[in-house]
Amino acid sequence: MKQPRWDPGLDVLALPVLRAGLGQCPQETTPLDDVDWSKLKSTVRRHRLQGLLVSAVANRQIATTADQRAEMAILELDLTRDRIWHDMRLLQVTASLEDAGIDYRVLKGPAFGSLDYPDRIMRPTGDVDLLVRGNDLMAAVDTLRDAGASLVDPDPVNGYSREIGKSKTVTMPDGLEVDLHRILVRGPFGVAMRTDDLWATSRPFEVGGVPMATLGLEESLMHACYHLMILSDKRALSIRDVAQFLVAPDLDPTRVVDLADRWQAGVVLGAAVLLVARMIPAFDEHPLVLWADAFRPNPISRWNLRIAEPGNPIGPAEWPATFLALDSNAHRLLLIKSIIKPLPGTNASFGTRLRRLLRRTVRTSTFFRLRRHRGDAGTSTSIGHNGAR
Repeated sequence: MKQPRWDPGLDVLALPVLRAGLGQCPQETTPLDDVDWSKLKSTVRRHRLQGLLVSAVANRQIATTADQRAEMAILELDLTRDRIWHDMRLLQVTASLEDAGIDYRVLKGPAFGSLDYPDRIMRPTGDVDLLVRGNDLMAAVDTLRDAGASLVDPDPVNGYSREIGKSKTVTMPDGLEVDLHRILVRGPFGVAMRTDDLWATSRPFEVGGVPMATLGLEESLMHACYHLMILSDKRALSIRDVAQFLVAPDLDPTRVVDLADRWQAGVVLGAAVLLVARMIPAFDEHPLVLWADAFRPNPISRWNLRIAEPGNPIGPAEWPATFLALDSNAHRLLLIKSIIKPLPGTNASFGTRLRRLLRRTVRTSTFFRLRRHRGDAGTSTSIGHNGAR
């Protein structure tokens, strides 16, 4: 299979941070000067690698001056403070769900950091992501709204989230965002997922001494692959998430491939591990990378992944792909209603979306860019001429 066309744009200064702790790069012996150190911190912040930088400095995998180490000590305190606050809020949110008799699984940050990274500080997190069953989704929303939360994304038609949507998002009074997932990803890859598989296995961990559970190991890897490859920000932390699962000693590559096949997501798994291998070359001989090299996805799945690449405004291109992936006429009708006649205050109308797509298409066309370039060149020439006079 072909390598993904995009990369996160991580500069050479930050690559050792991404690879730190994986045995992928030699230890730096000369500290960065002030300019490069400032650039590194900016890149690390943008890609959410602060915890990895703190760990790399603490383990002397990156050479630093005394002042730089002092900065990292302060950053470590800030990350620890953020984690404690997040853990406290996670416990409060999940306690509300438990009181309402709603089962859940903790997703991403707290679970990854506790189970899949050597140190929890290496994997910062911002919001709370929880998996709940479709039949419990609106009850979970109502439970959190009773605790003061505000619903961010009302359904475009009644029953949309419960039947074919990915999640519901609420914002708590203190600004914490809680994503209540029914499935792990939106669009055609999401509706093709077998939701019962998400609940078949689990991994236990603790937050503040309170027992929690997350997805099974292979399911967690698939979630990390979805988050890396589909409709996400181009952040290197998502690459490191996948890499952490690839080095897990208990990972079963055969089961991962079987799971991806069941979910019609082999192209997502293959693209994710190939991207990781490109950024971290020592994974070249990993069994899943070798499988991905030989894997040949069908044209439909290649197209579905291409329209959902990070940073790609897919717009109406997602509609037919999702329509074809749905498993019943009732679900297809629900999707059509959400597109053609969404409830007021939810999605933009069909005509508005098409007009936006046409404007985007025109603005990114070669002809439009050429016209704009010529206009800019003419303006620059005029300014320069007037300035000379």
